[in-house]
Amino acid sequence: MGVVKLEDGALWVHSPVDLDAPTKKAIDALGPVRHVVSPNYEHVKWAAQWKAAYPDATLWGCPGMKRKYPEISWDEELVDGEGNFGGARAEFAATWFDCEANPFTGKPFFNETVFVHKPSRVLFVTDVFWNYPDGKDGKDGKETLPLGTKAWKFGMDRVYLPFYRKAMVTDATRFAAKRDALIGGDAFDAVLPCHGAFVASGGAKLIAEHLAS
Repeated sequence: MGVVKLEDGALWVHSPVDLDAPTKKAIDALGPVRHVVSPNYEHVKWAAQWKAAYPDATLWGCPGMKRKYPEISWDEELVDGEGNFGGARAEFAATWFDCEANPFTGKPFFNETVFVHKPSRVLFVTDVFWNYPDGKDGKDGKETLPLGTKAWKFGMDRVYLPFYRKAMVTDATRFAAKRDALIGGDAFDAVLPCHGAFVASGGAKLIAEHLAS
């Protein structure tokens, strides 16, 4: 999960996690929750919980979310381009990766919208990029990853990622255009992924390499 304190002091919550008591206490200490964002079809587990806890907040889903999960009380769907968060519109830019699908069903799989928070130059991304550790930051360069984590990283980087690029991307030209627009113009440097470590700098290069055709 990521949280942005907007210029007016309210909070923008990206891909919310379980709102347990310690998390709620920490959130409430930061400010009032105004926007809760479920950026793709996979990160929806806790959306209804947050809406119940913060009924005055706007619950956003990626395009098509109201039809996909009608049982959840979505207020709005995200719009490609500038972030459409009311008074916070100028603080975000949004990119909708609308050119990928499950190859077996033909329907959108992640259907993800990613966001650049302009004042901090941080990219918020869910499943189109991950940054699992390589385990080479231990003493003397020795690997520090548990075997299970190492296996998961291998599966995602060496098995799933090529499958995503070759089989799930339905329009390679459009996908490349989306990628290039996202990383062009020096809009962000840092990346906050939902999976893996925060990237403090050089994020655009990592995204370009990860989403290369």
